[in-house]
Formats: sequence, structure tokens, C-alpha cells
Amino acid sequence: MPEFNQDAFAAGLTQLRQRFQIELPQRLALIEAAWKNSTQDTASAELLNELHRLAGAAGSLGFAEISRLTRELEHTLKHELVPIDCYLKQCLQHNVW
Repeated sequence: MPEFNQDAFAAGLTQLRQRFQIELPQRLALIEAAWKNSTQDTASAELLNELHRLAGAAGSLGFAEISRLTRELEHTLKHELVPIDCYLKQCLQHNVW
């Protein structure tokens, strides 16, 4: 088994972080486009997926604040917005009228 080369690892991580920073505007553009494709009542699966991927990549590469903010947004959109059809079904099931 080859010996771990810390310098090569650090250089590779630096390259990944730089690439992340370069590609961040494109990722944000994808998120913005997915946001526009979402409805007022529910976030699209595409939007949630892009947010999840950005949060994970940011966290893995040491961009903790980007990761935290993105996860908060993902959580809010996923758990606090209820699709209107689900809401209506719940109202009908529980006679909330």
C-alpha cells in the first residue's frame, strides 16, 4: 500500500476548493432556475436536490457557512411548505372547514 502523501492531499483539496468557488455562480444559477420552476405552495424536487448537493459539497470542502445556510433553506422548503393538494386532503380527512 502506498504511503499517504499529505502534501499531495492538501494540493488536491485546494484545487477542489478553487473549482467549487469557480463553479458556485453556475450552481446558484441552477438553484435560481429551479426556484422559478417551483410553485408558491411547494418547492420542486429539482430545487431541493440542487440545494442538497450544494450544501453537501460546501460542507465537504470546508465552506461551513454556505453549507449551513443552504441546509436551512432546504429544510425550510422541504418541511415548512405544504403542497396545497396535501393541505386540502388533510382538511377533508379531518373535517377542517
